[in-house]
Amino acid sequence: MLGEVTPLLPPPRLFPPSSASARSRRVERSCRKVTAGAAPAPGNTVAGALASILDSLAQLPSHHIVGSRLRTPLHRILDALSAEYVASHRQGQLSPPFSTQDYFEIATDSIGILPIMLTLWAAMDVPDLPQHLPRFTDAARHACLTVGVANDLAGAEREHSEGTINALRLGFSRTQLQTELAHAQQQLLSTCQPLIDERYAPAIALNRCATWIVQLYQHQDFDRSAMSMPDPTSHNS
Repeated sequence: MLGEVTPLLPPPRLFPPSSASARSRRVERSCRKVTAGAAPAPGNTVAGALASILDSLAQLPSHHIVGSRLRTPLHRILDALSAEYVASHRQGQLSPPFSTQDYFEIATDSIGILPIMLTLWAAMDVPDLPQHLPRFTDAARHACLTVGVANDLAGAEREHSEGTINALRLGFSRTQLQTELAHAQQQLLSTCQPLIDERYAPAIALNRCATWIVQLYQHQDFDRSAMSMPDPTSHNS
């Protein structure tokens, strides 16, 4: 369910440079307030969608276990999107906007898989979830990185046309990214495998989700222009 709000988060290219920074900050502040329990302002499309999703999550069987863990990754998504916005306007300058380590950390946060997986786990009524949740959270960050790197490998041309940040445009080689992808996939599998062998549903779901998205990127990039997606600038975001 939380994945429903991802297309509503405004990518930098939707705003002209003169208004992008201020408008993005308003969206960010609104979303942070909603994750803290505040009601969204009337007409605020992004914050309203997020509030509706969070309300729905409260009805799920394991929300009492995972709900308190949602705020941090949601805030990290907002921080990462802001960093990517700044970097997208620094491309072409002499100094790179990120170190390698910083870039992969930001890519891990901005892709948004962790809160999506937390909502999925909230819908599962399974034994021992509190015991395994710290391990799953670590594994989900490996899953986030695999999806983020797969996106960079598949979406370089699209993101160039959009003016958005991409590892290949920052000077990373395809070989570097493929190595990072393979390492993250191995880390994910080694973390989840013991519980996958026991047919533990949350571990199976996480591994399948990451594997399916990476394989999708290997065959087809996501193209926003080909999707029927709402324009977040059409309301008072």
